[in-house]
Amino acid sequence: MNLQYAAGLIDGEGYIGIQRSGGSYQVRLKVSMSDKGRPALDSLAATFGGKVNADRAATELRRESFTWTLTGEKACALISALRPYLLVKGPAADVALEFDRLHRSLERSPRRGRIWTPEALDRAAMLRERIQEANRRGPDPEPPNLPPGTPIAVYRWGWWWEPEESLLGPVEFTGQFPQCGVMISGHVYSTPRWLER
Repeated sequence: MNLQYAAGLIDGEGYIGIQRSGGSYQVRLKVSMSDKGRPALDSLAATFGGKVNADRAATELRRESFTWTLTGEKACALISALRPYLLVKGPAADVALEFDRLHRSLERSPRRGRIWTPEALDRAAMLRERIQEANRRGPDPEPPNLPPGTPIAVYRWGWWWEPEESLLGPVEFTGQFPQCGVMISGHVYSTPRWLER
């Protein structure tokens, strides 16, 4: 199976997420299909590793379904290789790769794998919220009714960010907050003119 075909399966039928496992986190990559798609799932497992498991038994109204799952560093390595071909799942893949960089930066323990510091756990929880937002189904929520002008910082996923994203995604806020200001829907402004009256 080539990378383009695998990326198409993941874009159409897949899921890229970050799951909490005990006191740590890991990336999980899944593709679920009915029994008609079982050969494609078996091919994913044969080419990239992971397992195919029965997901749902057949009923009068539904066919039997199966899920291929790959987790941890193997999932991250595959997501990295597939990223140039992912369209729909591209934003989730970018967050997963950001998580992978965080995970690789952690010190190793001979018995326990990576050592999760409180700061790394906080960062991983934030990345998990970001990937859940990228995976959200249904219509996008209505944007907040914000006043004119550029905010100083934006609060999202339990973290402070610059109001403008870079080409690589959100940029952590490192500036200073004003002594006096206002926050509307997570957007912080210095005291705006419409409040100075």
